[in-house]
Amino acid sequence: VIIVGTEESTGHDAFRLYPNPAQDYWVIDAGEFTEALNVEILDPGGRCIFTSAYKDIHLIPMTLKLNAGLYFVNIKSGNTHAILKLVIY
Repeated sequence: VIIVGTEESTGHDAFRLYPNPAQDYWVIDAGEFTEALNVEILDPGGRCIFTSAYKDIHLIPMTLKLNAGLYFVNIKSGNTHAILKLVIY
């Protein structure tokens, strides 16, 4: 089964994640959002496997080696919070 169209957002539609599904490279697109961002990647069990802070960057390249499966990309900035689903194949 291949899952496509896995983007989900809560509170703000400013963030995109592509390509999705991905292998070992993907990009978080913050659009015109310019505030500091905190990014967490969670496994399906809710464990945080990556965390980092970014400022003044609109395109965040990600090159993590993850096992195939579903992950959640949690993006927080001030009162804005988005959760994007990421499929790794």
